[in-house]
Amino acid sequence: MVLDVTNLSDDVAKYIRKRILNGELKPGEKITQSKLAQELKISRGPIREALSKLEHEGLVTHEVNKGTCVTTLSKKDAYEIYTLRGMLESEAAQLSVKHLTTNDYNTLNDILLFLEKALREKTVNLMAFSVSFKLTISTGVCVYLQGMEMPPAMTPVCSIANTSALVEPARNSY
Repeated sequence: MVLDVTNLSDDVAKYIRKRILNGELKPGEKITQSKLAQELKISRGPIREALSKLEHEGLVTHEVNKGTCVTTLSKKDAYEIYTLRGMLESEAAQLSVKHLTTNDYNTLNDILLFLEKALREKTVNLMAFSVSFKLTISTGVCVYLQGMEMPPAMTPVCSIANTSALVEPARNSY
């Protein structure tokens, strides 16, 4: 039996997370529960739960009598995160390259051409491009991992990569 474990606080956490990651909510910006409750037309309970989840993820910080703010990364934290991310993404690309289909390569090429044009015209949404590009690469990693004991962290990534409407899923052409 498959249970749907999402609830309102999960949806609120996704909503706030998206606003943080796309830059709508800036580092250091205060997140007011009452404003969010009014905006989303819900009570504060699910918002408190969502903010607690996001605090555990490190996206927000809460201080008693001050409230909740979007986390501000130190230069050292940012350097460590982006260095690690670069290493992981490089490894993912190397693992996936043998397993990408012609369609995957065409998708990657289209994304890069569109990104190049958007950067010239200054109309780019880097988050959308980044997600599309990484999901396409992830299809190759997931094909690489098929038949192996998949690391638990990759299970949701492969699920998203294989069902995403943002990119074409990898074809079993071998």
